[in-house]
Amino acid sequence: MKKQLLLAAALLAFATPAFSAPPPTACDVLLKTDLAAAQGQEFSEARLSTKTQGSLSVSQCFYRLPSFEKSVSITLMRPSTATDRSSVLDYWKAHDAVSAKKDDDRDRDDDDHHANAMHIAGLGDDAVWSGTPIASALHVLRHGTIVRISVGGSAPLDQKLEASRRLATAILKRLAMHGSVNSTQTDAPAASQ
Repeated sequence: MKKQLLLAAALLAFATPAFSAPPPTACDVLLKTDLAAAQGQEFSEARLSTKTQGSLSVSQCFYRLPSFEKSVSITLMRPSTATDRSSVLDYWKAHDAVSAKKDDDRDRDDDDHHANAMHIAGLGDDAVWSGTPIASALHVLRHGTIVRISVGGSAPLDQKLEASRRLATAILKRLAMHGSVNSTQTDAPAASQ
């Protein structure tokens, strides 16, 4: 009888399809408290858009803050299929990693947005910050996902970088909890808002 129960349990386990939750979208990776800590305000609305760009799946969320100019945009880029893992690294090498080249190595036709590009140590597998007082973004590569963070407002670039770092840390923790990226940090997120 014991063998029959074990056999039945084994058959049931193999017959039941494994549940695989979809990866979080860009609107799933930040809480109101995360934005309040980074930008001084909780978001009042989160608007999601998704698309496929070549072999990449792109999820973008616009977090609208009460002071509109301080709003934040988050983009997640992942391979659109599990078999196409190299697409993210190829994209990173072609775009973000190149933007942080030394000035002497940079093509003369690079735009002003990349004029201040620099590598940021200690964040993901690689991270690049670039921008001007008008437009800036932090790009973080972590285990097959590119996270792009753009914070609004009139703060100096060093403050925008610090706010972007805070948000990146929170995002990487959330993605690690969902199994989307691995993280060495074990802090649990605050309760959902």
